[in-house]
Amino acid sequence: MVLKVRAGKVSFLMTGDISSAVEAKLPARQIRDLDVLKAAHHGSRYASSEAFLKTASPKMAVISCGTRNRYGHPAPETVDRLKACGAILYETTTDGAVIFDLRGGHLRAPSVYCKIAESE
Repeated sequence: MVLKVRAGKVSFLMTGDISSAVEAKLPARQIRDLDVLKAAHHGSRYASSEAFLKTASPKMAVISCGTRNRYGHPAPETVDRLKACGAILYETTTDGAVIFDLRGGHLRAPSVYCKIAESE
């Protein structure tokens, strides 16, 4: 499931477990100039393609995955693509829970809770 949420002028796109092949089928007008992208498939190397990110141009991105998961998510190349597109990147593996605050139609800097210690 792909879900776009718009609150005032702020847009979020939650991409579920889609691959780059599915990203290419999303209408450009629906994904253009995002404020927040929840990166697809836990940061898999098969998602968040360069072409998709060029269109979406998210200001912020979140990768949600477990620490030391057996799939090696997030993939280093996906992290690199997200950073290269200019997105401020948050990862649950290092940042813990990431909560976005939307008040008065404005997106505030996200709060990070339960920050994961580097030594874990």
